[in-house]
Amino acid sequence: MGNSKSAFGCQIPSPATGQKQGDARNGILASVRGDYVASALASLPAPTLDGIAEHQVVIDAGPVGRVRLYVERKTARRGKYSHCYWSDYRAEAVGAG
Repeated sequence: MGNSKSAFGCQIPSPATGQKQGDARNGILASVRGDYVASALASLPAPTLDGIAEHQVVIDAGPVGRVRLYVERKTARRGKYSHCYWSDYRAEAVGAG
């Protein structure tokens, strides 16, 4: 049992922005609706253990505007079986240019 990379430092406040570090690392991910994220994840190829571990997807997220999602491959294991899936961990606003 140890800390995962997602949980590292998420309770230490950032003095510069007044945000928690977890919020700063996620970018604007909390502002992007789930249906936009789901359609972006569905557009990616099926994740495999031998495939690419990370992707970046640019989508039009409605009221938020154009957003770049950072997605990583994760693996769920139960006994001798494993299942790969995509999980988004960050979103950034993309300029109009």
